[in-house]
Formats: sequence, C-alpha cells, structure tokens
Amino acid sequence: MTTTQFESSIDNSLRTLGVAPQARIGVALSGGADSVALLTALHRAGRSVVALHCDFSLRGEESDGDSLYCRRLADDLGAELRLVKFDTKRERRRGESIEMTCRRLRYDWFEEQAKELSLTAIALGHHCEDSVETMMLNFTRGSGPKGVSGIAPRRGIYIRPMLQLTRADIEDYLAQLGIAYRTDSSNLTNDYRRNCLRNTLLPLLYKLIPTARAGLLHTAEAMRHSDNMLTTYLTWCADRYCSDGTINIDAMRADNIDMEGTLYRIIPQVTGHEVSMEVVTQIVAEPSNRASRLFPAADGARLELYAGRLEAYAEPDDSEYEITLADGRIDFPIALHITTVSHEEFAASPKRPDTLWLDGSVTDSPHRFVLRHRRDGDRMHPFGARGSRLVSDIFTDLKMSRSGRNRAFLLTVDDTPLWIAGIRAAEMYRVTPSSTKVIKIQLINP
Repeated sequence: MTTTQFESSIDNSLRTLGVAPQARIGVALSGGADSVALLTALHRAGRSVVALHCDFSLRGEESDGDSLYCRRLADDLGAELRLVKFDTKRERRRGESIEMTCRRLRYDWFEEQAKELSLTAIALGHHCEDSVETMMLNFTRGSGPKGVSGIAPRRGIYIRPMLQLTRADIEDYLAQLGIAYRTDSSNLTNDYRRNCLRNTLLPLLYKLIPTARAGLLHTAEAMRHSDNMLTTYLTWCADRYCSDGTINIDAMRADNIDMEGTLYRIIPQVTGHEVSMEVVTQIVAEPSNRASRLFPAADGARLELYAGRLEAYAEPDDSEYEITLADGRIDFPIALHITTVSHEEFAASPKRPDTLWLDGSVTDSPHRFVLRHRRDGDRMHPFGARGSRLVSDIFTDLKMSRSGRNRAFLLTVDDTPLWIAGIRAAEMYRVTPSSTKVIKIQLINP
C-alpha cells in the first residue's frame, strides 16, 4: 500500500463517518505508531487537526520521552499540540484500577478540549487488530452481540478511521515516510490479558489459520448488524414494557418473549445498573405474586421486584430539608411552586393530588416546615378520613413498592405530616369557607 493509498483510505473513512472536509479534528496522540500515523495522514491530507497528548506520569523517563517526542512531531508537522500531565496515582479513586483511572482522566480531558477548541470529532488510532483483540476479550467474558462486534467506528464525538487498516499497514506507512515512533514498553509484556492476546495467542491463531483475521472481522461486522437490529427490538420493548423507571415483568411474561435475553439488555437502559445473567435468571424465576424482593446489581446498587414490576431500589434516606412557605419556587429536593391565592381562586381550581391547599393561618405562627422521607411511626389524618392513620398503612393501601415508599417526600409541620407530596393531603390547616388567605403548594413534574 502506497502512502497515497493509506491516506486516501483514512480520508474516505472520515467521509463515511460524516466528518466534513473543513471539520476541525482532535487526534489522540500517544507517540505510538498508530496515533503517529493517524496524525501524519490527516495532516498530509489537508485536514485541520489538533494533537492531544496525555502524560499519565506512570513510566518515569519513558513518559517524559513520549511527551517530548509528541512536541517534536507536532512542530515538524506544523500542527497544534495540547498536552496535559496527570498525577494518576493521586487521582485514582478507591477500588479503581490504574487502567480505569487513565481512561477516565483521558476521556474527561478530551471532552473539555472538544468544547474549548470547537472540535467536530476526536480521532483515535485503533486499527482492525485492536478490534479483533476487543472481540476476543469479550468472548472470554461471555459477551453478547454488542461486545462481539468489536470496536465501533463511531461513538459520540469519538471516531476510529483506521479500523480497515492493519498494524502492518501502519508500520509500513511510517517506514515509507521515514518517521520513527515510540514504543510503550508495557505493551511488550504479557502482564495484561490484551497483551497476551496480542503477543502470543493471536499470532499463533493467524499462523495456524491464515484466514482467521478476516473471518473474525466478518463475524464482528455481522454481530454489529445483529446488535443494531437488537437495539430496534429493545426500543420497541422499552415502549411496550417500561414506564417511569420500571419494567413490567408480568407483561413481558404474558407476551412469551425471550425474558432473560431481553432483560439482560434492557435493565441497564431503564435502571442505569448492569446485572449479571445469573441475577437475570433469578428475576425471571421469581413468582409474580411474591412480595418485594431485592437483587444485586453489578455496581453495588440493588434492584427491587414488586407486584410484577422491576426498578432500581431507592435506599432509605433520613435527610431533611427545612423550607419556608413564602411565595416562590423550591427546586430541591423536589420542585415546588408556592403561591398565596384568594379563597375564590381556590374554589374555582380543580383539586388534584399534585397540589396542596392550606389555610393561610399556617404561616401566622412560627412553625418548622420540613421536606423529608418517611419514618417509622409517622401518622397523619388524611383529608376526608375519620381519624389518623400510619403513613406506612397508606402506602400499603396504595400497593407501593419499598422503593416508591423510600422515594416519597413528606411535607411536615413541626414533624407532623401535612402532605405526602403528590399522593395524599392531611386534614390539618384545611381550607374552610372562612379562610381569607390560601397557600397553594404545587408539585412540579411529579
């Protein structure tokens, strides 16, 4: 492959990915062969590029040498360079691997640079063998079509215009131009699973089965199409079975669909939490008439199955937020609009659970108004009822899940519930014909 063919291949990929010729592109530059070839090819093709280099301060003089190399390469090409130096070990979060810390820091910085420099896209130097490695790693983790489809050509602002090229293509291109590059010594050891695949297993596979690389890439492409079709199906499922952050397990069961496969993919979309297939199997096996049960999610959170519906479990929260009933808007912890109105406006307005009407005398004496969650022993006298009831009994009557109960906010006056926000009001300070002033408290977007 000539240098012109190499550069044309990348430029054609950009057009396929929808990147206009005049677009400004960030290029993740490590100093390795892949990123050096990508930056060089884009610059030689006349593209507007900015090199982005991250120094993670993990390999001492070798890291310093990478940064120096990137500066010299950018100068030689006449390209703009942005460089950041991280104290990665200090930035590492509890329970986070060094690799994940680097990834988080890198992509957070890329996002900042994209906004600051008005970058249309950020190009990454992955090639087809990187995609094969990702595919094989995901095979070993028990992944589905999405994982087995390899590396996506585009995800958000991130593009990979070299996925059609091999590592040999890249090294040959740089050799023809006489451009040296850096080699990360950590990539030469087999301490990590990807390195073991790259350095040992895949070369052996290609030696034994010369057509393996092409076959795996064709499989990845087929899985990508399958995943796209699955995404369409999951969108249909979300519309049919999901609402307000819950999944209707009973409705799915009644339709006799592939419960386990569908739930495995749709639970993260709806709840925001990944789950193992083992947990999915337990959820499917649970009787529909069983009381509330909790299941573990992969990130330490929990899911609740109750009355045939699955949702992210809301843990109990004893926080409280003192407010006043002055006219205006409260945005936290829930959004409320508070106004003082006349009795005439009260009489003419529809009465709904999302609005609390109070006799204006509630503000004549000093009181402490608090928004908080339920507590054991909370009692209120529901509007129109003969006597007081436990708030927990009201929740039971409404067949609310534990999560729903934990999420519900109470407005209390001197620690006595006035209102289960959006659900039930108390008799206290009810508006009467003699009320000259009325406090209207409306829940916004309940």
